[in-house]
Amino acid sequence: MYEIWDRESGNQIGEYGSEAHALDAVRRLADQLGPTSVGSLVLAVYSQAGEPVALAHGEELLRRAEAERPRGGRSLADRIRHLRPLGFLRGVVPIDAAHSHSKPPA
Repeated sequence: MYEIWDRESGNQIGEYGSEAHALDAVRRLADQLGPTSVGSLVLAVYSQAGEPVALAHGEELLRRAEAERPRGGRSLADRIRHLRPLGFLRGVVPIDAAHSHSKPPA
């Protein structure tokens, strides 16, 4: 089991069945919030003795996550940069909101 922890808050971010899944989560977080968002994160795995072992943190963790990016994969920021606004969608209600039975937030 692989875990991602935030060193500053001491909170666990998530548990993952493989290192690849954990690195994918780090990569997606960096894509969404920027590379500095993962600066306080640490990737850990448990040894056979049950002790946590830090595999990577900060910039090294980000480098490992980026190295595992699928071939031809671009970051979310790179993909968004090439999109044009879809002006004709202004005022369109998202499908989830249109079919929701709950009241919208005030």
